[in-house]
Formats: sequence, C-alpha cells, structure tokens
Amino acid sequence: MTSRFTSPTQKIWEKKDKKPDGVLHLARQYFSWMLRQNYSVETIKGYRYTLGWFLTWCHEGAFYSIHQIDKTIVYKYKVHLSQRLSLRRNEVISTYAQNDALSVVCGFFRWLVKQEHLLSDPCEETSYYPKTKRLPRNILNAQEVEKVLGQADIHTPKGIRDRAIMEVFYSTGLRRTELFRLNLHDIDFAQGLVFVREGKGRKDRLVPIGQRAIKWLEKYLLEVRSVSVKKANENRLFLTVHGKRISSPGRFTNIVRDYIDAAKLDKQGSCHLLRHAMATGMLQGGASIRHVQSCLGHTDLSTTEIYIRVTISELKKVHTHTHPSGKREEEAQCQNQQTKNLPVYAAKEDKEPKLHPFWEQDYPSNSLISLAKNFFVHMKLKGYRPLYIKSNRFYLRGFLEWCNQ
Repeated sequence: MTSRFTSPTQKIWEKKDKKPDGVLHLARQYFSWMLRQNYSVETIKGYRYTLGWFLTWCHEGAFYSIHQIDKTIVYKYKVHLSQRLSLRRNEVISTYAQNDALSVVCGFFRWLVKQEHLLSDPCEETSYYPKTKRLPRNILNAQEVEKVLGQADIHTPKGIRDRAIMEVFYSTGLRRTELFRLNLHDIDFAQGLVFVREGKGRKDRLVPIGQRAIKWLEKYLLEVRSVSVKKANENRLFLTVHGKRISSPGRFTNIVRDYIDAAKLDKQGSCHLLRHAMATGMLQGGASIRHVQSCLGHTDLSTTEIYIRVTISELKKVHTHTHPSGKREEEAQCQNQQTKNLPVYAAKEDKEPKLHPFWEQDYPSNSLISLAKNFFVHMKLKGYRPLYIKSNRFYLRGFLEWCNQ
C-alpha cells in the first residue's frame, strides 16, 4: 500500500523551479508562509500532499506559470478530480475529497492575490459540490471489535504493543495524530484519564480511559517498552519494536488496518473504525451525546450527531415496540402473510441512467445538441442527482428533436 507521504504526487516537490512566477516556486513560498503563521506541521503536510495533486497535473499539462492558469484551467482541474481514482479503492474519489482538494487549490490562489502575485483570483467563481452529512462507510459492532483486537499475537512484543494501541484507540476514541503525540506523563493511571495535548484545532482536553485499556498499557510498558527503549529520557508513549520513535501517524494506520484485514470482516478502514465503534457503542449504551462530543473532541455538536444516525439497531427496536403495527406479534405475522404475495418494488439506485441513442451520436461542437450535452456534464459536476439529470435530458431531447424537424 502506498503511504500518504510517499505518493507519486510527492515527486513534484523534487523538481527545481526558481522562476518568480513559477507555480512550484510560489507553492514552496506559500508553505513557508504557513509555517511562519504558526500552522501545525500536520496541516501543512496535508495541504502539501493535496496541492501536490494540482501541481503534478499542471506540469503534465505544461502549465508552469501562475499566469497560465485562469478560470478555464481551474474548471478543467475540477473535471479531472471528478475522474481521479482513489489510491486505496479502485473507484472515483468522493465529492467530499474533491471539495477538499479544490479548497486547498483555491486557498493557494487567494494567497497569491493577497501577496500581489496575481491581479485576480481564477478560483473566484469555482463552485463546490453540495455538502452532505456522510454516514461512516463501515461500522464495527462490539463483537467485531473484539475479533479485531484478538488478532494481535500477545505472546510477542509487537503483539502486546499493537494490542495496547488498539485498546487505547477503542477506549478513548482518539484520533491517530493525538495517539501519535501521547507522552508517558499524559496518562493518569490512578484517575483513568488521558491528557490530549493540542488535538484538532490545537485544543487540549481530558479523555477517560477504561480499566482494560490501562491494564494493556501497563503490560506494554513493563514487558515491552522498558526493555526495548533506546534512550533513557524518551517520553513518547508508543515506540517501535526496536525502541525508537514511530516515524509518523500513518504507521498506526498500517498497524490497525492489518488487523482489521486479518479479522476478515469484509470491512475496510483503520484507526477511525475504532473511533466510530467507541462513539456508537457509548450512544447505544445510553451515553449523552454531549459526553460523546467531549470525548471525541468535536467543536460542533452536529459532527457528533452523525453517530446517532448509525445506531439504527436501537432505533429499530424502539420502532418495533412503539409503532402500532409492531405491538402485537400476531398482527405483525398476519400483516406479513397478507403482504407476502404483493409485488415487491426495489428502490431505484441512484446510478447513472442509460443514455438514449440520440445522445450517443456525434454532433458538431458548435451545434445546439453538443452544447446541451456539455450542459448535462456541468449539471453532473454541480452535484445534481442522476435521476434529475435524466428527466431534464428527456424533456430537452423532445425539444431538440422538434428543432431538427
């Protein structure tokens, strides 16, 4: 698996560009400015990686100067993003990721305008896809989490360390960067608390940690870390099996993903799956959403509310016990028998509808039909639903056929 920071897009940063109006040269200045403005290192790394996509695309298209990039070029890049495949899954990246990539590019050009490298912003009229409250792609229940935890070989130093890592993830719901930064004195074993320093948004918080996770931490510290640590004054909590600091938060992703894959749950994901499992488990157990928000470190309550939507099993139980049609088992069985022979209409999936032969023919680029086809491409990029585009295409086809008569 290609690491986040060894992606082919990072090769763009090895190129030399010292021209005053060079895109790559000014991008390096942009990140130097971000560093001076006290942006976090992780934020700069993320921006650098995402902007690397754009810079690679620019160099492949021979756009070396910022003066070559206008609104049309930015629009073409947006189209390119809509066709870009994910490194981990053989499918187009989500609209959320496309918006994220566009926002980084637009932020770069806003900076260029403020620094007077450009007179106008080519991203000024760039539109984003509609924001949606996304449900997590996969959710682990309590039994599946236990199966993942059980994959670690606790008879080896690596297995003990990895089990401790996953137990802390599951018990506290920390983000991988927050776990990566944990030091020895950030764990209060007596009180059962973890002190998170400079979490997302550079905010500190206290998070409870369960007794089982504490026991695995103690086992790791006594049997593994104390034996393998290379420096006596090393404060970082989790180290490599050779006693050195783990190089980046991405290493935790690889560790957890390997155990999830080994559990053969047919679910993709890594550290965030344990974070999701912790949140949904607490809500299903009766925890207040405010308490879960505090544990997860969410600034906005609406971010935490997404986990209420995934506790569907509890919602189904409430529905069964409270809805009139589910109060009596006999009535439910009778209703099932009555509806058994009724035709079943499967919900239409929101997939790309099949095109009418009228739209598959070749037309002159300046014809009304070609312009109409471009219009529907524009609607797709704007995030319109396929079925809505299909209905518009149907009515417009009738008009165009009438025009050709």
